[in-house]
Amino acid sequence: MARLNPWSLQFDPPDLADWLWPAVLALGLAELFHYLRHGRRPARVGGRFVVCAAVVVLATTASAAGLLGPVRANPPAAAGLLGVLLVPALARAYGRTTRALGLAAWSALLALRLLAVAVVLVLLARPVVEYVTITRERGSLAILLDDSRSMTIRDVPPDRRRPEAAPPIARLEAVRAALSEQADALAGLAGEVDLCYFAFDAQARPLPAPKLTGGGEQTALAAALEQVRVALEAGGSQPVGMVVISDGRDNFSGDDEQRTAGESLAAGGIPLYTVGVGSELPVGQNRGLLARRLDCPESVAVLNRLPVRAEFVATGLAGTVVSIELLWDDAVVELQQVRPAGPVELLRVNLGHTPNAGGLHRVGVRGRAAGLAGPQGESGLSQFVRVTDEKVQVLYVDRPRYERAAIARALEAAAELRVTKVDLHRPGGGSPALLPRSGLEWKAYHVVLLGDVDREALTDATLGAIRDLVLEQGRGVAMLGGIRTLGSGPYDGSPLSGLIPVSLGAGGQLPGPVAFELTPSGRQHAACRLLPDAAGSMQLWKRLPAFDGADRLAGLAPAAEVLMHAPAGEPLLVVAEAGRGRAAAVAFDSTWRWSFADARGLEAQRRFWRQLVLWLANRRPEVWVAADRPRYDLTRLRSNLERVTLRAGVTEPTTGRMPDNASLTGTLTGPDGKARELRWVRSGDALTAQPSLTAPGEYHVRVSARAGDKPLGESETAFVVVTPDPELADPTADLENLRRLAARTRAAGGEYVPLEEFGRLIERLSTRKRAALTRHVRRENLVDDRPWLWFGVFVGLLTVEWIARRRLGLV
Repeated sequence: MARLNPWSLQFDPPDLADWLWPAVLALGLAELFHYLRHGRRPARVGGRFVVCAAVVVLATTASAAGLLGPVRANPPAAAGLLGVLLVPALARAYGRTTRALGLAAWSALLALRLLAVAVVLVLLARPVVEYVTITRERGSLAILLDDSRSMTIRDVPPDRRRPEAAPPIARLEAVRAALSEQADALAGLAGEVDLCYFAFDAQARPLPAPKLTGGGEQTALAAALEQVRVALEAGGSQPVGMVVISDGRDNFSGDDEQRTAGESLAAGGIPLYTVGVGSELPVGQNRGLLARRLDCPESVAVLNRLPVRAEFVATGLAGTVVSIELLWDDAVVELQQVRPAGPVELLRVNLGHTPNAGGLHRVGVRGRAAGLAGPQGESGLSQFVRVTDEKVQVLYVDRPRYERAAIARALEAAAELRVTKVDLHRPGGGSPALLPRSGLEWKAYHVVLLGDVDREALTDATLGAIRDLVLEQGRGVAMLGGIRTLGSGPYDGSPLSGLIPVSLGAGGQLPGPVAFELTPSGRQHAACRLLPDAAGSMQLWKRLPAFDGADRLAGLAPAAEVLMHAPAGEPLLVVAEAGRGRAAAVAFDSTWRWSFADARGLEAQRRFWRQLVLWLANRRPEVWVAADRPRYDLTRLRSNLERVTLRAGVTEPTTGRMPDNASLTGTLTGPDGKARELRWVRSGDALTAQPSLTAPGEYHVRVSARAGDKPLGESETAFVVVTPDPELADPTADLENLRRLAARTRAAGGEYVPLEEFGRLIERLSTRKRAALTRHVRRENLVDDRPWLWFGVFVGLLTVEWIARRRLGLV
């Protein structure tokens, strides 16, 4: 049924209409001036002046009082007033002519000119005729049904009056039962409006009939409202309301969508009726422990504490002991126990571990609820952490003496070194128990310095661990001079024999003072470079005082290199490559005197020990690889909301850059155990790769680098791809979200009801008028729709006037 409203005339003046009022003012003042000079009534000029002054005062007073505001805001009124003021001006134009005119001729000419002015005023006012048609149409009522996995949680009592009489049923079963009970009422409502069913999880989709499976892995409630509204309007339906039956959980809509959900419905006058399903408190299946968050740095330096923060959601576990474990490579390294106090509680724990070995390690947190078996009572998260050895870790074993203190101060002054001191034979304490005990603990150190320590203080197991550290792990060791080590031969036959590049059975001392000089090899060796400038370095060496004495070194290893010797040729500093590592023998023990010589001597003493330790550390170009994050969400990867980005490279320790001739290859091994080649793209001083992943699990990346034919090393990293279950992250219903959504359309009639009141909601909807009134507006612009017609009329009127004036002899 349609009803046609009477037409209405409106005006849509252009911006040029703002100049109409100044034109009206100017023309009005001109008419007042003409009246003042040539008016006939009153006969005297003074009387006419009083009339003009009164008009000006009245107009000014009305304007100041705001009485002319509505008129000033009306351009069509200005156009009409301008036309009225133009009438006397145009009439005076024919007041005097070159020849006498009759009344008919004078009236005709004036009428033509006035019509032309009227056409101009119409063009300025731009009149529009508006026709409004109101149509009463049959409306559509959309019913949105939540079809996500959270609807399978069993927390709805089958009988609200006796909730303890039977075990809870699933939310989805409760919705099916409610729709079945109200089938007749819904059929009656369908006689008045078109019922449109939609199911929604991550997306909304139309349903020919209300059929649900509860298989949706995510819920986008806010986005579904807008999708359904757009779908109805695109299909030509006029929505008169929406009914949402859900537990209120929304874990997939964007932040903006959730913030503005329902606003477009409110703006269109469409009421939203939300029907809540489920319990806001833990009942039925709503009892369990869920690991929600694991935060820790992606890398940590060796021997530094790694802070770990974990969050667990405990539902229905009030008073239950929850044990939270920190796992390091699947071994429990810390345990905390907490006891939730509320029905739903977020448990936050701070844990930590100090790694003593570099490399890639798996860190994880695991929570266990006492007395609750199965997946509901145990939950965890994990990721990989890289333990770096960016600083050179130095273990200095010695006894209290001047040289020990001086060496320790020199090494501690170097920013790139981290020194761990063990003082054996220390008064009041000091024991071999302070030394590392396992190969893993020894592996944390890059350089071991053995000072003047009795042989009995170090077991064969300890010395064997040092030997393995050098030969197999590529680390460094130096034996320092004194009366208990190189000078007396007690270490002969120990596991260090053959590792230190001199005979450990040789004994004897060189009496002081012992002068020294660098060999040709020593002048070029990095361990003896005290200054960047070779000449300056040699000058500094010559300023240093002689040693108080030195051990007599003999039996040099075949690969040994003498860097410093006495004037008679006795070796004082011997170094050698040993297996994969490096070793040195230092015959002197009085470099502490250098620091007392002068400021340059202190600098030389610190520089010498720093350079020797850095050479022993045997640092090579570092091959590295890293992922841009430790964990990825497979759902976001599949929807292209995230990408896995791997970066790899080779860092040259002297320049900090990737060598120009370095090449890198890498493989990615997924949870299926199959390795596939990665495609790398150069990006600055690094290489990047972006593999596509389709399965959850652990992924290991291994890269190897070469410089020409020379291998530079290998590195690895790992990350985890998870499939979090956002539907069960919080098993309680979010009915407050449904209340907020309905409240946004309260002005249009929206409301929230629990599922047990769904029948009464259908009754109320049946009693309301559900017809939709559609207002159709048709606008006809009299000027813009036919501009050439108005232009032709204007030109035609001026042409006819000119012809008439010519025939009358006025042109």
